[in-house]
Amino acid sequence: MSRKPPFKICDKVKIIAPEFFVRCGYPLSLQDALEAVDKSEVGEKARALLKEVGLKSHWGVINSQPTKWYDRMLKVLAVGWLEQRRYGGTERTIHTKRLEELEGKVFQVIGQKFYRTGTYVPATQFADEWEPPTLVNQVSHRILLLGQLYSEPWTDITSFSSWPLRIEACHVEKVE
Repeated sequence: MSRKPPFKICDKVKIIAPEFFVRCGYPLSLQDALEAVDKSEVGEKARALLKEVGLKSHWGVINSQPTKWYDRMLKVLAVGWLEQRRYGGTERTIHTKRLEELEGKVFQVIGQKFYRTGTYVPATQFADEWEPPTLVNQVSHRILLLGQLYSEPWTDITSFSSWPLRIEACHVEKVE
């Protein structure tokens, strides 16, 4: 006999622990790298190079404002910065943001996704044997996608950039 899933689409859930899902991954993200490179001496040199070359943006000559050329160069530099630091480590984890104002609020489940966390082990080769890269000590996490209920007062979540809201299933309880 198959087990009934704990949450279905259209179920109402109450937020118990307001730890909202931001991303699943390694300690450093592309956004972290973009900010670090932009604020560093490398970012200043990249802006100076584009200004010296005289590339035009959609709005005219490049000045201190970011342009599509600078954004492209910054992204390439940020990926290199991440790779040098090996993305901050080998632990793949769930990253969350706490939103106290949403504790106790009721939302509707509009979908779900599963993410795996664990420790990354790179590929290895011994003589003729080759082992592919793996994720050891895997744990699967059910992430619920939440939508607003029309019967509830509107909840302003401008402090959180992700919509629909995403939260791990262990942080909510079903409301009948």
